[in-house]
Amino acid sequence: MYFNKTSKFPSLRLNHYQRHTNHKATSNLSAARMETLQLDELLSYASDAEKEEWKALRLEYAHERGSLKLRQTIATQYPGLDEDHILVFTGAQEAIFCAMHATITSSSRCGVVTPAYESLLEIPKALGSQITPISLKPQSYGWAVDAETLRKAFTKKSFTNLILNFPHNPTGALLSLEMFNEIIHLSSINDSWIINDEVFRGLEHDSTKRLPPVASLTPRGISIGSISKPHGLGGLRIGWLACQNTEFLERTLFYKQSLSVCSSSIDDWLATLVVKNSSLLRRRTRSIALENLNFINQCIEKTQNKLIWTAPSAGCVAFPSLREDISITDLANSFLQNHSTMLIPGECFSHSPINHFRLGYGQKNFRELFKTFCTYLEMHYH
Repeated sequence: MYFNKTSKFPSLRLNHYQRHTNHKATSNLSAARMETLQLDELLSYASDAEKEEWKALRLEYAHERGSLKLRQTIATQYPGLDEDHILVFTGAQEAIFCAMHATITSSSRCGVVTPAYESLLEIPKALGSQITPISLKPQSYGWAVDAETLRKAFTKKSFTNLILNFPHNPTGALLSLEMFNEIIHLSSINDSWIINDEVFRGLEHDSTKRLPPVASLTPRGISIGSISKPHGLGGLRIGWLACQNTEFLERTLFYKQSLSVCSSSIDDWLATLVVKNSSLLRRRTRSIALENLNFINQCIEKTQNKLIWTAPSAGCVAFPSLREDISITDLANSFLQNHSTMLIPGECFSHSPINHFRLGYGQKNFRELFKTFCTYLEMHYH
């Protein structure tokens, strides 16, 4: 972990790794993003009236909570909630930061699913919370949480906060509805806050397995959403929190006022268009992900057990591992040097053992990159 000497917050390993690798890479085989759209492609989803509205848009400050129209549109994704239960941020990362500051103190006891997008683990640590990792384990059907282990952890630790990320990054795991309902039940007994990073929600490979948003199920449930991941629109910096507890949202707004204050009015307007057309936009991204996933399955046998595959259930990332005698650090460095393509090791997601790496299959050039990777494995490792 790399610490800023003037701050209690660490420089996250994922960000550190990318910052020191990006200038060497022309491609990224670990990207957690979908194929992007051009602005004119996105605007093709607008009605004639909306196109005129776009042309006349004034570049005023946006509302600190997000525009009424955007919050009303987002709220349609959360049964039982309305615009007063939505708070808009400049990206999901800001939403995570503020939500954790509003619910976690040095006396908190946090259960955190691991491996993890590091801010979900490191921000609670920096706030002085006691951390209990809840490990996902690879199974024949995908990555999963052991139910009995989770029950024992709840009983022993009496979590004040449970921090989830489903659909999961980096494994692509998705909880069963039965497991999800049990987590809600255990949290209700303990009166725990549940923060679920749901930025990949809507990219389930089987849409019938989509989980309900945690914000709709319990007053202490906090759903984190984003424009970026499911729609392939990382350049629109809009994320949000959904929660029934309006007092919590007021506390969270206090922290936002010390950060971005408000989002861009351009992003706010475009995000409204995106959420309104979310189903159509996700149909495009989901199709790309599933085609690439099918290609992976065709290639796996050719790696001759050098690559150990656990199938994802959602999103556009997976978390395969290498054969024990192959170092992911050495492989990532040599593949970057020879093919200018980034691979992100498992240690960037607080994962041990660390011979895993994140594989991102959301882009149209994925098949070419993955074929090159498999050939490289075959040629250099016997």
